[in-house]
Amino acid sequence: MMIFSQNGNPIAVDLELGDYGISLEDQKIGRGIEYPCGELASCYGYFDDGTINYKTTKFYVFDGNLVCSEDFKFNPETVQVLQSEDYRFGTRKYIPTYADNQMVSDNVYKYSHSRQSSLYGFKWYKKQFYIKGNQIGFANSGEFHVLENSSRIDLNTFTPIVNNFFYDKNGVYAITFAVGIEENKPLSVSFKKIQNTKKVTFEIKPDYVIINDSIYDYEEGYKFKPLQLDRTKLHRIIKNDYDGGVILFDGKNVYDRQLSHYSFGKKDCLESYQLDDIQCLVSDLTSLELLLDTYYSEYRYDEKLSTIYLNSDFLNEDFRDLPWLDGKIYHSSNGFYFTDFEMESFLVKNVKILDINTEKYEDLDLSEYKHIKDYYYCYKGVLYGNRSKVIAKNVNPNTIRIIGNDYIFNDKRCLNQEIDVKGLNLKSLKILKFKNGKKSDFLIGDNFLIYEDLVLRNINPEDVKLITEQAVKIKNKLIVDGIAYNLNELSLPEIIFLD
Repeated sequence: MMIFSQNGNPIAVDLELGDYGISLEDQKIGRGIEYPCGELASCYGYFDDGTINYKTTKFYVFDGNLVCSEDFKFNPETVQVLQSEDYRFGTRKYIPTYADNQMVSDNVYKYSHSRQSSLYGFKWYKKQFYIKGNQIGFANSGEFHVLENSSRIDLNTFTPIVNNFFYDKNGVYAITFAVGIEENKPLSVSFKKIQNTKKVTFEIKPDYVIINDSIYDYEEGYKFKPLQLDRTKLHRIIKNDYDGGVILFDGKNVYDRQLSHYSFGKKDCLESYQLDDIQCLVSDLTSLELLLDTYYSEYRYDEKLSTIYLNSDFLNEDFRDLPWLDGKIYHSSNGFYFTDFEMESFLVKNVKILDINTEKYEDLDLSEYKHIKDYYYCYKGVLYGNRSKVIAKNVNPNTIRIIGNDYIFNDKRCLNQEIDVKGLNLKSLKILKFKNGKKSDFLIGDNFLIYEDLVLRNINPEDVKLITEQAVKIKNKLIVDGIAYNLNELSLPEIIFLD
């Protein structure tokens, strides 16, 4: 969300679109602002400072942003996304760099506190790279750089790979970033050859890139030495789903992603844990199966009995003194393992689960158990959710789909909400996304659209255009927060889709 300055007067709005509030009757548009309204309180309102002309303004939809023409930073005819993905910090994140034919920036709002830079006459080439004569420019997170001695690169074969890796006919290179600011000219950055080869193959992964069988970390400014891992024996363990922590292991060496890059672990120890702690997990990865994954207190652990109890909220008073566990439960041919978010792992002899029909704990029968997603699992036809809450009974676990964070479907109905989906092909259902992959609050099927309990039938998905996470345009209809409007009856400024 864009945070504007508190200028002008608050207005009463009939319609909220993105960061704007619209008064249809008064024909005014206010910018959304959070402002103090008490000693410790804050309020949110829409303020009109007179700079948005209701009769002439346009709403631009670009890369998941809704911006009125007065606030749009770029030339709408030439604006583009240079870098749609940033493969760093243990996961693939969407960190865009925008540009038109004059400048680059990391934000599309004119009044934002963002980084931006002139292009200094460079012309766009591919991805985030630019060329002027025999010089190569590089746009990154709203800044523009020129590669030092870039005349050494053969422009006829110059090809970007991902982030700051590229190659030409003579080898593979990585950009190393300088520290500092130069006024009125682009910041110079250097590059180094990391492979002397005439043949290049590569494979892009969320945590690393494989170039000619060598594995490299993405992080900017790193030394770009290949990780000492055998790609043919490489295994990846997700250490923490919520901040991108991962471990790479090939049976000999291990790398732990610390903050933003990998640190090399010796066989005897690693920075944050003993290698022996994960040895049990990596010893038989081919049969490793995730049974449950949660950052909530979902189950209790009896250390004396080496037993984990699922459905712990149903425990009687005799179990109340047992500690909670947060993390993951795995099963392999060696048995059960518990792993917390620091990757400390230990073997568990037993996993017991409450059979709600008999109200007794029993050894987990893996033939009756299916992990669905995160903390959702099904046991003996009963679907459980957060804190083992019973969501539905008599269900086939193979037909259950969890879409987003709010919807659970099987082939016939929604299991956790009252939504009329009779006669719809629920197998076709998916989250409606922007072109950049950003998710909306809408679900879309082969001929229908869902927003909370609103179901629109007999639509052509090609006619559905996302405006914001909560708003879509379908021909002459505008759907905002589950309310349908006829655009022919609204005196709304024109909505223009730029991508």
